[in-house]
Amino acid sequence: MVTETTQEIMKYKPVASKIDESTRKNCLVDLEFSKKLLYFYVIWFPRARYFYRPDFMQKGYILKSNQSNYYKVLGFTSLAATVIIVYRLYYNSIFAFLTIWIVFFFLSYLFDIYFNRQRQVKNIQKVIDQGEIPWGF
Repeated sequence: MVTETTQEIMKYKPVASKIDESTRKNCLVDLEFSKKLLYFYVIWFPRARYFYRPDFMQKGYILKSNQSNYYKVLGFTSLAATVIIVYRLYYNSIFAFLTIWIVFFFLSYLFDIYFNRQRQVKNIQKVIDQGEIPWGF
């Protein structure tokens, strides 16, 4: 006896695991500098993500998605580190807070340019050359 669920399973067609041309074209597009600043200083805040959610995954912007996550995580951790440093060493100086947080951004930016981005591009290119979709959608 074939049930309704079994019929649905028999009709199921798996999603193609091959990459489409738009994803191949967009996968290595770099996140703009202004967006890096935005993600580092603002978007890590939970309510800010509600108002600004670009659709990187559906448009195939793999590198942009990876970089946005990188800057969100480092933005939050650098804020926490900056607060601890300022509280312990500078006795709540606003100038010291802003200076240290800006320095953390530039250190994160330089690390992204010289090490992180190259590694990500190499890994993405390897998957793209195999013709597979790098994300699980």
